[in-house]
Amino acid sequence: MNLLYVNPAKTDLQRIKAQKQGKNLQKKLFINFLLGQFFLLIFLTFFLGMNNLSAAANKYMSISIFILGFASITIIQPFFSVFYEDKETSSLISLPISEKEIFVSKLLTLISNSIGLFLSYILINIFSSIQFSHFNIVAVLLILVYSVALFSLWISLIILIFSSLSKIKLFIKYKKTFNTGIQTISFLLVFGFYGAMNALDNSIVSAKDYKGDFLFNIVANPLATNSLIKILAIVLLLVIAMILLNKFVIKTYFEDIIKVKTSPKKEIKKLDKNEKINLIKIYKGMTLKSFSNGSLITQVLLTPLFIPMLFLGFIIALIGNPYFKEGLAVIPTAIMISIIFGIAMYGHGSLSFLSISVDYKNYEFLKTLPINIRQYLLVKYRLSIILQILPALLVYSIILLILGVDLIFFITSLITFLIVSLSYETYGFNNDLEKPFTGWGNITQLMLRGKTGLKQWLIFSGFLLVFALILTITVFYTIYLPKLWWLLTLIYIIILLALAFEIFNKFFKLINIEK
Repeated sequence: MNLLYVNPAKTDLQRIKAQKQGKNLQKKLFINFLLGQFFLLIFLTFFLGMNNLSAAANKYMSISIFILGFASITIIQPFFSVFYEDKETSSLISLPISEKEIFVSKLLTLISNSIGLFLSYILINIFSSIQFSHFNIVAVLLILVYSVALFSLWISLIILIFSSLSKIKLFIKYKKTFNTGIQTISFLLVFGFYGAMNALDNSIVSAKDYKGDFLFNIVANPLATNSLIKILAIVLLLVIAMILLNKFVIKTYFEDIIKVKTSPKKEIKKLDKNEKINLIKIYKGMTLKSFSNGSLITQVLLTPLFIPMLFLGFIIALIGNPYFKEGLAVIPTAIMISIIFGIAMYGHGSLSFLSISVDYKNYEFLKTLPINIRQYLLVKYRLSIILQILPALLVYSIILLILGVDLIFFITSLITFLIVSLSYETYGFNNDLEKPFTGWGNITQLMLRGKTGLKQWLIFSGFLLVFALILTITVFYTIYLPKLWWLLTLIYIIILLALAFEIFNKFFKLINIEK
């Protein structure tokens, strides 16, 4: 925890806040860390434990691959953000700690993102082994060793691969493009596999009838000779991976990051004296540059996909459901579904929620100049809204088409989605303009705005529970009182428009103040 204390992702604001409250920061970080992993462990164990693997043994390997793939996603995004995009690494060198300690502190933060998955994987393997065969303490211990070794080997390989990229000149030159591309491809591969697993493979084979595969055979019979050889091979590979990690990643980290930080800069075009200055063009360029962080771009592209992937099973089950073709009677349901998606598909890294904070120094500088700052803010607002909403709108439209809803449901959903999205993003812009977040060292810290990931997940879970209840009530209302659809529709429209009016009214007041 002493290492976590000096980690850039955990310092500054949290340290100041803890000092003011008279609390121990190390203890606070440790408790937040344990709580976060505890909730993730419960969620994943429940989510994945719904599969009876003794009755569907052929699903075991698919679930294992998904967990390992999901672990890759949790590692890759903070890896680039904390290791190669962090602004505070150079300042840490002056502290009385070694370079290796700084690296390990970052590595601990990185690995902490996967601890919940790690524990879930161990539990699922142990429960599966007990389901597939009789309980045996030696077998359970072997499964524990196997699970720890395989998961650790996988994470080590991921770090080795992506650390090796930092040594390539092409990566140094185009690190943002590489960052975005790698994270996007990884996400699509993992959740694409998960989607294909749910949509295409409906076969169920019991443990007695299943012929087995590489991973299944180890868990089903860990005491067998072949299983023992496989476990030993995995442990040996882990030892080799750790040696390589120390030699080629830890020892060369600072040399690599200096190369990345000092990558060739583009030549600045000199302005012709006779050329007129186009402020709008300059504002657009400044805004797009501030949004060019690789992790931020990935967040914009992938967050709209996360919610559909999370509930892919429900979406697949509802394809072609006649309820969506009930005409006017289901308009309230269309409105409520669109409200849920119009908020949930943006996440805490939404562009409008950090558009001022991500470029706060330039914003403060421009305010000192004799220019129309309102014009600058409007450009920033429009760009953040367009870049954020378009991907989400496209994904939501595809979901509606896949579900096979009728025209009334489709049009109502899109209109509501646009109103909610515009209102929600404007609300975020208002908050960031009023209270910009300036104490951030990397984009991950900015997205969380000094809060813990646990709080974000609890808020998100609470949001889903509340709106799932409202949606359930709405569906039952439309089924049992179809002729009174207009009453509930009117109530929803009044509430929605009232909130939208309040948000946009505040937006124009804030913009006009900055004239």
